[in-house]
Amino acid sequence: MVFAKIVPFELFPYDDVDVIYVVAELPDGHSLEQTSDKMREVENIVDQISRDVLVNHTTTIGHHDRDVYGVTAGLRNNWGMMTLYLKPAQYRDTSSKKIMEDLEKKLGTLKGFEKLELDKFNDGPPVGRPITITYVSSEDALRRRYAKETFEFLKKMPGVLNVDQDEKMGKEELLLVPDYPKMAELGVTSRDLAETIRAAYNGVVATEITREGEEIDFRVQLTPEMRRRTDVLKDLPIMNPQGRLIKIGSFTKMLPSKGYEAVRHYNGKRSITVTADVDPAITTGDAVNTAIRDEFLQRIEKEPGIRMIFGGAEKESQESIANFGVALIWSLIIIYFILVMLFNSFVQPLIIVAIVPFGLAGVAYTFFTFGMPISFLCIIGTLGLIGVMVNDSLVMVSHLNNLRLENNGLDLSVLIEGCQDRLRPVILTTITTMMGLTPTILGIGGYEPFIVPLVLALAGGLFFATPITLVLVPILYSFGVRKVQA
Repeated sequence: MVFAKIVPFELFPYDDVDVIYVVAELPDGHSLEQTSDKMREVENIVDQISRDVLVNHTTTIGHHDRDVYGVTAGLRNNWGMMTLYLKPAQYRDTSSKKIMEDLEKKLGTLKGFEKLELDKFNDGPPVGRPITITYVSSEDALRRRYAKETFEFLKKMPGVLNVDQDEKMGKEELLLVPDYPKMAELGVTSRDLAETIRAAYNGVVATEITREGEEIDFRVQLTPEMRRRTDVLKDLPIMNPQGRLIKIGSFTKMLPSKGYEAVRHYNGKRSITVTADVDPAITTGDAVNTAIRDEFLQRIEKEPGIRMIFGGAEKESQESIANFGVALIWSLIIIYFILVMLFNSFVQPLIIVAIVPFGLAGVAYTFFTFGMPISFLCIIGTLGLIGVMVNDSLVMVSHLNNLRLENNGLDLSVLIEGCQDRLRPVILTTITTMMGLTPTILGIGGYEPFIVPLVLALAGGLFFATPITLVLVPILYSFGVRKVQA
């Protein structure tokens, strides 16, 4: 718990990336050509970036999907996106974070955009954004109210960036409101109304023609110009059972409206997902999610018909931590029983695995010193570290057992002799291992930030655990022998 407070946890951290996105949204009504012209203003600013760090850039009009594994946000004429390809981190002096900060200041001077923000490409596994809250409810008003409150709550929090939600307003539409009592008087059913409108706008296959042996559907529908006119819709006739042609406008009201682009579902129920990123220098995803729980969870538990579900990186982080705990316990149990069979003792294996907590503390303090969050690859490196630490302790205990048998007992001189004999092998093993890991940590010959946490966990744990192994193991060994002799 202490380590969790001083060292944040981030499943797959990514700081210095090689791909940056500029996401743009213009007001509704802009055509593809107008959006393209407006994006040239963004291109002019991007072109000011030095070619020492920027390789090239591309502009996409009509969408701004960045997550190839996620659900598409849809196609809109007023949306655009620029993709900036930077040189690899080891070949440039400026970090992607600094580039994004400078670019954000310049883009802030542009006018006419409803949304203009920066995002970065995550080259790790797809875990979602740090803040991902899904509200699930069949009641539209209730679901949208909580989504809006959460959206505004996140907007006010320091360190929270790129707040968004997946329920967006779509294109303008015409809402047809039937007068059902009047429809009953005229003998027109809802099915008649729906089929007539579908035939007029989507068309109906009237017949088939054959050309060169191929059957081709002959579809009848309104012309594109007529489909855009509301007066044509009002005058569309529907034949009732008595053979009379009834105009649609005589029993319906037509209201201009604006629908939603898409309706998302979670396990079959309607949902809205609010997402956001965080600035690691100011806050963490865990801290923001905790604040959201404190603000909304009790209210939602008292509100029937709605659920709040945390997903994205938060969900994956909780599962990873839980799985790590299980893996750690099972690995220690398996190691312990293997050592029991090896030494034919229940005490000496405890001496060997007693060094593990100190190695874990070393990992935590190493990441705290480097200013890096604990991550999934750090967990993998820590599991590997346990095996290395156990091996060092095993060598020490095995040698002390041999000396005890040779001298028919154990006293201070034998204990000191055993520590002196094993000092050089343990120190040399640690030094050579750390020398092999140091180039990866420091980026000598190439820097890959994705795997650095794995290597740093192994090196940092060894650095702290080795001297403790040389002192703690002999002391515990002497206690264990005395207890057995007694």
